[in-house]
Amino acid sequence: MRRRLAWLMMIGLWSGCSGGYVLTAPDSLASTDGPVQAVVRLQWKELPWVTPPAQAAPLRFQVADGPLRSARTDKNGCASVALPAPKTAGEYPLTVALQDIEGREESWELRAFVWDPDRIVIAVDLDAVPLGGREIIEARTALLRLAGQAHILYLSDDPVWRFPALHAAMEAAGLPEGPILPWREERWWEEDWRKKNWREKGWWRSQIVSPLDELRREFPKLQVGIAGSELAVQAFDSAGMKCLLVRSTKLTAFGMWGGQATQPSGSTELAGTTSWAKLAAEGL
Repeated sequence: MRRRLAWLMMIGLWSGCSGGYVLTAPDSLASTDGPVQAVVRLQWKELPWVTPPAQAAPLRFQVADGPLRSARTDKNGCASVALPAPKTAGEYPLTVALQDIEGREESWELRAFVWDPDRIVIAVDLDAVPLGGREIIEARTALLRLAGQAHILYLSDDPVWRFPALHAAMEAAGLPEGPILPWREERWWEEDWRKKNWREKGWWRSQIVSPLDELRREFPKLQVGIAGSELAVQAFDSAGMKCLLVRSTKLTAFGMWGGQATQPSGSTELAGTTSWAKLAAEGL
């Protein structure tokens, strides 16, 4: 115990007494008719694994050269504010600035996408997009073709702090730009109390909590999703969207264990498994 405490003290001395703020946020997406909703989380980083929330921190928000808005972080370090959206569609810098009670100033530049609500939007599960390897050429060709007809929205279950790295990887791969929004996977354990060989049996179940319903209200022409997993297919299905499953043909949508893809319930039409090569050649 003493050795561990001494080790931690040495790390603290090595890293210095001054820490810094860490701000994480997904991209913001709004229509030209609505506000830009900015949601951020601010943490104080003293050591790499110690990042408590920064509470009651005063933050200022601004989209491009638009009006300033301010908000304070809550007990979890989160703050949210609505900003007027530019009237012209495009990608804009969303600046978040901080000046704390000790006079320390920091600022971060995030991404705000403003789209025409009358244009087609295609949602892409980022897990379905290869960011390297041989398939990247086909995926790039397919997505660039689709981007000529519609806005491209990406969804990822990666932690939000990884989104800048994902943007960098997408840019290096030559993929069309678009906002990355999070969807969260919920998992829970269900137990089967019927005992076999004196052992209790159970299994994991999961679902995705997605922002698709809200996005479809703001963008009525968001009607197609490209999925890379069964959970993504279920999320698109729940939102009433047409879905394409782009992955190995061995992965079926709803009849995975039986080896045959079955038609999901609801209003979604599952167009079947496809490939990036087919999308690149034929489009949707």
